[in-house]
Amino acid sequence: MNSAGKSKADAALRATERGDYTQALNLYAEAVHMTPRHPVLLYNYASLARITGDLDLALSLLNQVIDLNPDDTAAWHMRSNLRRWTPEHNHIAALTKKGQPLHSDDPSASKGSPKPLSPKQQVELNYALAKEHEDCGNYAEARQHLLCAAALRRQHLNYNIQDDLDTIAALSKKGQPLDFKEASKRKGCPSSKCVFVLGLPRVGSTLLERMLSCDKRVVAAGELPFFPQLLGRALQSAFIKQNGPHARPKSKTELVSYVDNVDWQKLGADYLAQLPEGEFVIDKLPLNFLNIGLIQRALPHAKVIYMHRDQQDHELALMKHLFNQAYPWSYSLAEIRQYYEAVTALCEHACAQSPKTIHKVSYEDLVGTPEQTLKEVSDYCGLNWQQKDLRQALQFASHNQKASTTGSASQVRSQLHQRSVGLAKKYGWPATDLSATQLSPPFATR
Repeated sequence: MNSAGKSKADAALRATERGDYTQALNLYAEAVHMTPRHPVLLYNYASLARITGDLDLALSLLNQVIDLNPDDTAAWHMRSNLRRWTPEHNHIAALTKKGQPLHSDDPSASKGSPKPLSPKQQVELNYALAKEHEDCGNYAEARQHLLCAAALRRQHLNYNIQDDLDTIAALSKKGQPLDFKEASKRKGCPSSKCVFVLGLPRVGSTLLERMLSCDKRVVAAGELPFFPQLLGRALQSAFIKQNGPHARPKSKTELVSYVDNVDWQKLGADYLAQLPEGEFVIDKLPLNFLNIGLIQRALPHAKVIYMHRDQQDHELALMKHLFNQAYPWSYSLAEIRQYYEAVTALCEHACAQSPKTIHKVSYEDLVGTPEQTLKEVSDYCGLNWQQKDLRQALQFASHNQKASTTGSASQVRSQLHQRSVGLAKKYGWPATDLSATQLSPPFATR
């Protein structure tokens, strides 16, 4: 990349990091004009185009990336997830060919031929194949590619789910909500601007956020890390205060035992100080499901919306998504089920303990009876929508053009649908994890 192009690309990256997506798009366009055949630059430009909803531009850029660097399997994977493909228009043949290992009798298997695919490349290609096979109605093939890719991904993760299960169990004991009267007596921050949309990933929280933020009074702040960060610091401070500055907790579970020593008013004030301006601000960080019983201690007037969906459909949705570094339990069906059941028990108990302060929304209701569901949510949040507001929210795909940095950035550009309801049955769910001996080429561990 020439120096002028690099300067523009660096400026585009900085603009992206501060959320100035319009400027970033313009800078990337200038950088590409100066350095037109640079695959990394084109990939970064495509990633931003996807976030901002220009899926046609993203597709064109990714096609260029793949032409220039066919080994960029991340580009293949992103391209497959940009839209729904059809039996007449898809990349299944090209993906299959790309994923096939070379054999010794293959004329191209000579000096200078491509290197064997890395596990990461195998995973990305086969997640892409699973996606496109599903789009085309080939559910048996989609299932096989998905299970194989997830099993390979899990092989390369160093993770013990028991640590997380122990933390959830501790939160079930110490992190339950106070009843409304008791919460009102606490000295938490009185602000009512906060709306927490929480639940396991792939539950429809981005969809609900997009609908609600069609209202100009509502700011979609995205997945904010602030509450768990502040809570972690507060628990650490409480631990040090009791045990001395050189003491270290043995585990997250031990830290949870200090929830009664937290200065909740300070935590609430510190959290509010991080929020953008707005009459209502949505924080849709999924991991706040761990804090479902603690949020009202800091913010007794906050709105907490707990989202859930059918277990088998949810298992499938979790496994279908190739997360970056988060949710290491999502590549094993056994671990998905353990985690799902632990979190569901935690959240359902919190809802039962505090039915007036936590509002439950099912994904099936949101897509099946959206007008009624949105009216109930708007009333709970104090938005008090009328018919015109509901109609506007139902047209979120065309009305809400804001950027989306979540894993659903492509899906939220589509109109409301119910294709994911009952999808697990088409896949032949429930399924079981594949063992290492069941991984066929190109999935053998290298």
